[in-house]
Amino acid sequence: MGYLFKSIPLVNHHVAKYMSSLKKIGTLCFLLPLIMSFLISNHGLKAQISFDLQGTGATDFKATSDGNTLLYIAQKLTSSNLVAISPGDGIPRLLNPVNSIGSDVENFAISPDETQVAYVLSTRVGVNTTYELMLVDINGGSPVSLMTATDGPIEHVEFTPDGNTLVFQDGRVSNVPQGMIITFDLATIPVSGGTPTQICQTLTGALSARAYELSNDGSRLVYIVGEGIGGTSELYSVPVTGGAAVKLGPEPGTSFDVTNPFSLSDDGNQVVFIAANSGRRSLYSVPTAGGSVVQLSTAIPIGGIGIGAYKISADNNHVVYTADQNTPFLRELFSTPITGGTPVLLSPASATVSVDDFSIDGTSNKVVYELGSHFFSQESNLFSVPINGGAPVMLNPTLTPDNLVGFALGENSNMVAYHTTSQVFLVPIDGGAAPVELTSGPRTGTSIFSIHSSPDGSNVAFVRNVGSSPFTQQISLTSTSTGRVKESPAHSHPAPGGGFNHFTPINNVQFFSNDALLYTENNRSVLTGGNLFVLAPGLTSATLDSPTQMSLTYSETVQTNGGNPTDFIVTDAIGNTFAVTGQADGTAGDDQIVLTVADVSSAIGNLVITYTNNNNEISLLSNGDPVGTDATGVSIERAFITTWAVANGGDGITIPTLPN
Repeated sequence: MGYLFKSIPLVNHHVAKYMSSLKKIGTLCFLLPLIMSFLISNHGLKAQISFDLQGTGATDFKATSDGNTLLYIAQKLTSSNLVAISPGDGIPRLLNPVNSIGSDVENFAISPDETQVAYVLSTRVGVNTTYELMLVDINGGSPVSLMTATDGPIEHVEFTPDGNTLVFQDGRVSNVPQGMIITFDLATIPVSGGTPTQICQTLTGALSARAYELSNDGSRLVYIVGEGIGGTSELYSVPVTGGAAVKLGPEPGTSFDVTNPFSLSDDGNQVVFIAANSGRRSLYSVPTAGGSVVQLSTAIPIGGIGIGAYKISADNNHVVYTADQNTPFLRELFSTPITGGTPVLLSPASATVSVDDFSIDGTSNKVVYELGSHFFSQESNLFSVPINGGAPVMLNPTLTPDNLVGFALGENSNMVAYHTTSQVFLVPIDGGAAPVELTSGPRTGTSIFSIHSSPDGSNVAFVRNVGSSPFTQQISLTSTSTGRVKESPAHSHPAPGGGFNHFTPINNVQFFSNDALLYTENNRSVLTGGNLFVLAPGLTSATLDSPTQMSLTYSETVQTNGGNPTDFIVTDAIGNTFAVTGQADGTAGDDQIVLTVADVSSAIGNLVITYTNNNNEISLLSNGDPVGTDATGVSIERAFITTWAVANGGDGITIPTLPN
């Protein structure tokens, strides 16, 4: 089948290009039904909301720009549905009527103003499947069909920036002697509904619009036309409003084959793409509206592979790429103007190991790269270099006997986080200060599996194993300004033993804003499904100011919305409850709430404070959102005996013990 499986990113669709393109970063195309997913917001790991997905998996996560609504496709064995959940209440809501057996939500998009959701509904009856495009309010309601159902699949739905039009790949089903093939055209439809308008040139036979990108201003579509596996591919551009398609590459008479993905610069002026000739991959640039194709990389020597990876700088002026264009199989790092010029070597010319990974900072001034590969038992080190060339600066000290494994650089950060096999460090991008260790807890038997930075670098997350088993993992989330560390629960998965039991517990870690992190947990069998957890801002600690007053600290600045303190519950170690009679802001604009409670002098053991959001009494100062229920709560450690006296030297002291 000529079916296009378009990857959908696990990120907020409105976060401004903090990774070179949302369509080309860490993605989740398919998850088994054993997936659990988590949303962590600003270290609020104490407030946990969960619900049973009842035998389903969850895929295609997207969030609104304020992080208040998370949408995903909930998959069952016989159907799938579109679900939204808000961290404030943790209550999932279906955005489509419950699908019957054979009906599925295929993919969806959020409108630019975040008020509507467009999704594809497929309905299978016997051997026949029909598809239609639906529109629904993001808060729920009755979905509206925008078009007559068609027998061709609909893929990669996207709103234009003005929110008035939907762009999508419109499938065509063709019968050929070898069987049935599915190919795609590009089409648009108004959000008010109607008949789809084909906007690419007429494609017949096995020709298909295999992938497309919409320019940021919504004026043009750039797409690849190809004949499926083994066929050559060409690059085209067309106005979204329709008109003549312009061929962008390759040049006439060449045998080049354009590969996917390609990239549009953020200003929409240039398209950067890789094309292969005789098995060697070179890098090219062409104006989006058409013009001369410019080769950005130099000729690849015989025996070489060519371009490895490339990224466009945020200012749209440079393309940084790796290639073995000097020595076959030795991957070096280069920078070149996006409109063409002489490539500048950024990595050391004398290096005998390849560049393994690289990132461009948000100012487009610096490039950070890893030289050497831990996975191939090479000595690895981290460097920073000006994007126009210059002397590289080594950012890490000599790592012996440990080794550099990976790094993360936020789009708007001037700090680089990197990890060895067992430690995590933070260092300025210019190397102006020594690295600071972020790793918390004992390192014995601990391995760091991956590292991630928020766009502004304010938070760093890393996945580590718990104890000596790689099948028990947790995420540590560290504030780079305060050093505060929060950790998720430990997630375990059985050791390899056949079937699906070889998966690691935590996968697909992704920041989708500065203070919100999404990850998936995988620790169940296919038959039992999983749960979805939302971890929202919440309590982090509490102190006892006096027998009748305690101060609660939150992960964010908070405020009280009223005088009803009954959402708080205070209990001791044997279940005695102490009434909460008052609540107040500690200091206006801070992260504390002060509670007035019944005298706790008689309490046994530690005090536990939990919060149930029945009345929206506590909200975030930043946006007014209510703080969610925290059924786990925080505790105040107390001594059983604070003072005692011995009347006679022979008197003993009996210390009471708590019941089990």
